[in-house]
Amino acid sequence: MSTKKEQRTLKRPDLFQKLAREQLEKIKDNPTPFLAVIGIVILATSGYFAKQYYNNTQIETRASALYAVDKIYDDENKSFSEESAKLSSELSTLNEKIIKLEEKKDLTQEEKLELEKLKAETNSIQTKQEKLQANHTVSDEAYVAFFNKHTGTAEGTRAAIQVVNSLLQQKSYQKASELAGKVLENLSASSIFYGNIAKLYINILSELGQIDPALSETEKLFSKVSETEQPEVLLLKGTLLLQKEDRESAKKTFDTVATHFHATDEHKSRAKAYKALIL
Repeated sequence: MSTKKEQRTLKRPDLFQKLAREQLEKIKDNPTPFLAVIGIVILATSGYFAKQYYNNTQIETRASALYAVDKIYDDENKSFSEESAKLSSELSTLNEKIIKLEEKKDLTQEEKLELEKLKAETNSIQTKQEKLQANHTVSDEAYVAFFNKHTGTAEGTRAAIQVVNSLLQQKSYQKASELAGKVLENLSASSIFYGNIAKLYINILSELGQIDPALSETEKLFSKVSETEQPEVLLLKGTLLLQKEDRESAKKTFDTVATHFHATDEHKSRAKAYKALIL
């Protein structure tokens, strides 16, 4: 029979199910290689953590601390949503006034001036809406502090990747690269998250135009993954070689994928498509 403490814990909002749902929405709305990998990583850490949640006191302690940071993040999103709703309401009111004036056949000079003023205010609010985004400065700092305290753990990894996600959305690729690299350095190669985070790091390096470092990381990853995962890594290597304009090496890499024992039909099809770009 569960204790009162366990019962209270079980009543706590299912943080990781909520997080998983949010990440799936982000992936659908932002189908980029970066966010797709981030989604995989966060969902993986969420699933792992859910399984371990009640099995270890230390994990539960870290979960509580991470939950507090997540609350800050949620509050920042709430502030963003409230401001967005406020601007939408103001815009709706202005549009109603504009429509009423435009429906009139003959406007007085005063009404014409009023109409211009309303349209100017509308444009101003639309500009604010376009620039508006959630400010996660406080939560990002808290997530990084949590990661630095719990490097190598599932919770610490998830906290850091949350910030990497935020940095990528801001197009702060250099900072995202530095943090993702630090996560990777502190993560065991046997971790179930290692492969996806390594690919995330490689993708960021590629975006920065740091192709040789990205290829170096790809070689490291290839040596650490299972044979069934090798075709995916080889495809990544091939695309980097294409980006480097090393067509001959890229061709050989895609040929290797096509003949790899563990390559699926999808892997072979993608290798063929990439190879077609060389011809």
